[in-house]
Amino acid sequence: MRVAAEGVYRRGRIELIHVPENMPENTRVIVTFLGSGAIDLQTREIDENAAAELRARLGRFAEDWESPEMDVYDDYDAAHAGCRRGDVVSVLYPNSEYRTKSKTIVISIT
Repeated sequence: MRVAAEGVYRRGRIELIHVPENMPENTRVIVTFLGSGAIDLQTREIDENAAAELRARLGRFAEDWESPEMDVYDDYDAAHAGCRRGDVVSVLYPNSEYRTKSKTIVISIT
């Protein structure tokens, strides 16, 4: 069983933000240090106001981006590795429509 838990490294110890439920004592773990994750906005010429505006605009997409239908993009690069310039690539979602000039294709999962 694999369980992910977020935490912070302090004074030689890992402090978990949320302890996974039903995790027995002395369970082996692998720790990966992620770094600070901080982005220097000034080097990208983004001030605090511009960052707040960008965060607000992108926040509107969060619910859609986290939806299960977006999982198709998880392996996007690998799926399209064999494509050549000019190839037409379409992604069809369950319970959706794909329209062309001459017809509409309805995709439904039962």
